[in-house]
Amino acid sequence: MRDATGIPLGVFLVVAGSISERAAAAEQSDGAATEAVPHRLSAGVRFGFVPPIFAVAELLARPIPQLGLGIFGMAIPDKRSIGGEVMLETRPDGISTPYFQLAYLYYRDRTPRDERAQVAYATAGYIWRTRVGPEFQLGAGALFIVSDQLPQCTEFCFSDLFPKILPTVDMALRFNLF
Repeated sequence: MRDATGIPLGVFLVVAGSISERAAAAEQSDGAATEAVPHRLSAGVRFGFVPPIFAVAELLARPIPQLGLGIFGMAIPDKRSIGGEVMLETRPDGISTPYFQLAYLYYRDRTPRDERAQVAYATAGYIWRTRVGPEFQLGAGALFIVSDQLPQCTEFCFSDLFPKILPTVDMALRFNLF
């Protein structure tokens, strides 16, 4: 009895190889048009465990290749957050790359709760880049609660149950400004 799955798989591999050879040849013949564009200054939105609303505005500068320095934050009535980040990228400018990031965030809630928190993040992941358009960042790591000042609890509270180190997710969508 003959295995019918081998023929379609073989055809697929031949076609895929042919397409990849044509794409490589096109890149070599048109090298200037496909050259990666460095992302020196990007602005966008950062998502994750970032109080008060889990999404903040972000500005990221790359003063030298493979090093990013950024600020992020949000201000809504009675609630504010501000943070900074340092990012190391493993591949040259303008190319999708793995990254490692350290970040710090200060959060203040001025409502009657009067909550304050300082957290540090250590994350690693991957940045997908387009030639001149947006870049998408996705990573995971650890969130370290440096300090957390909560209002006095008068009823049953969960505040003492949370550990000082938590898992976190790091996502961002940025657009290259220049």
